[in-house]
Amino acid sequence: MRTWPWHRAAVAASVAVLLVDAALLGAGVLSIRTAGQLALAVEFPLAAVGGWAGTRAYRALRRGGSSAREAVEAVLGQTAVRVATAEWRALRALWLVARRRTDLPAGATALPYGRGVTVPALAFLGVTVVETAVVHVLLPAGWVRVVLTAVTVYACVAVVGLVAARVAYPHHVTDGVLRLRNGVQDVLDVPLRHLAAVRPRRDIRRVGLLPAVEDGTLYLPSLDGTSLTIELTTPVATRVTRRRPPVPVTRIELSVDDPRSALAQVQSVAAAVRERPVPSGSPDDDASGR
Repeated sequence: MRTWPWHRAAVAASVAVLLVDAALLGAGVLSIRTAGQLALAVEFPLAAVGGWAGTRAYRALRRGGSSAREAVEAVLGQTAVRVATAEWRALRALWLVARRRTDLPAGATALPYGRGVTVPALAFLGVTVVETAVVHVLLPAGWVRVVLTAVTVYACVAVVGLVAARVAYPHHVTDGVLRLRNGVQDVLDVPLRHLAAVRPRRDIRRVGLLPAVEDGTLYLPSLDGTSLTIELTTPVATRVTRRRPPVPVTRIELSVDDPRSALAQVQSVAAAVRERPVPSGSPDDDASGR
């Protein structure tokens, strides 16, 4: 697929100049008037050129048969699109948590799993705030202090967004499907008819925040390990990252806040599903990784 890399350079240059402009303005090197003149003379023209070229590239790709997502990824780059999507969903998670809501389809039962990261995240935020205050006392006013403040604010928002994503996007059980998530990422949809066994099982040997597949087992841990084990009668394919091909799994080790409550919820819905007859030609067996 053809791409137009030069328009990305124009946009990147405009962003770089904007950041430098903001840092110099915050450090007192540039006045507000000078910073505005620099923006009008350099940043806005670069951004306009990049936007114009990117729009033309997007339209050409769409006319050539590319989907909207493929065209956007070709124009902006797959990495940029993934990062922007993750950032957007993290901000949406903050908004949902602020409103005490979660991202759930109608009729779904949530299986929360955010408790394992809350305490470490709060501890990190507390240490970061204290450390930043001390450094601000020690450092003289200037661009170093401005950059430090910007990095600290971004780090704090990122940590809060990480916790919010695990609260706002819980695992959940719907009518016939168990959807497993890792923050803003939908990792796997498991048809409840494929469940062989579900049991609480605490395991602190594998901790972390990223999904992984090993020897046919999907791990969805938290910082306090995993607490629920799910065994399947039929392999289900999952894709833990977009860069890797789907991998079949027959066992899942995941973290949930209340293993016994999650067990009861899954078993209750699964029992109701098993009692129903399977319609002829049902796509129920076509489980898919997200």
